Amino acid sequence: MIKILSEDHSFSRAPARNVNEKVIDWSRAQFLNEFFGSMLYKLIITPLAVYIYGLTQTGKSTLLKLIRFVLGEKNCVQIQMSQFNETFERVRIEHKLANIVPDESARYITDISFWKAAVSGDPINASKKFQDTHEFAPYAKFITGINKLYYTKDEDDATWQRKQLVFWNAHQYTEKDPARDDINVGQT
Repeated sequence: MIKILSEDHSFSRAPARNVNEKVIDWSRAQFLNEFFGSMLYKLIITPLAVYIYGLTQTGKSTLLKLIRFVLGEKNCVQIQMSQFNETFERVRIEHKLANIVPDESARYITDISFWKAAVSGDPINASKKFQDTHEFAPYAKFITGINKLYYTKDEDDATWQRKQLVFWNAHQYTEKDPARDDINVGQT
């Protein structure tokens, strides 16, 4: 079952700052369909970073691997929020459809100005080693798996307008799980 934080998926208002403030039922999974579809476009219509939030072993990484497979390895990059301050790291997002991070570390991050600009599609500067710095406007969509909420020094409205939390508590089937269909086939 998927639960999404936000009053609606039009992104006209910032999502709730408190995890327990607003919880919407699984019928809002249309949001995920629309977000996944937007990942195919080289255009940022709504500046948004989606966080798949849940306990360990709930299939968050499996979902992100599937998205990476569909988009293609060469169209994806993995840059953590804290790495956007490094000029040689942020250049990797140029010409990519998605920034997919399977597990963001839950630590306090002091500066997220380059992350906010990249999520919005605003021009950022970066450089490859031994080359001049250049400016580009990234169009990658951001999706990250997290087990714990983390905080940044810059927790203003602009930051919260870019974050969308999606609760993920899918069941991960184990080898001997009685609910697994392929094990129970033909048994009475």
